[in-house]
Amino acid sequence: MRSAAVAVAVAAVGMLASAATAWADESARDVINDLRAQGYSVIIDRVGSGNLDSCVVTGVRNPQSISRMPLGDERDDMDLTGTVTLRQTITVSLNCSG
Repeated sequence: MRSAAVAVAVAAVGMLASAATAWADESARDVINDLRAQGYSVIIDRVGSGNLDSCVVTGVRNPQSISRMPLGDERDDMDLTGTVTLRQTITVSLNCSG
């Protein structure tokens, strides 16, 4: 069981590493919208008071997912190892000072 949890954690870190390079060429608005489209509630951490269109993404971090085991009829739609994701959050750091 522990090795499965480690494998999931390693996969998540790998996805974030590839995602981290993806946002380098995107606008802050595009990065935020892409993460929201993936189901994340985005927390914005920013420096400066500039318009969002002038912000630069300096980091994407702390992905968190809250899930639970399926209940009742939900089990019929899933395999025995599945979970139901209740909420996903991620933090986007912006530099809006320039």
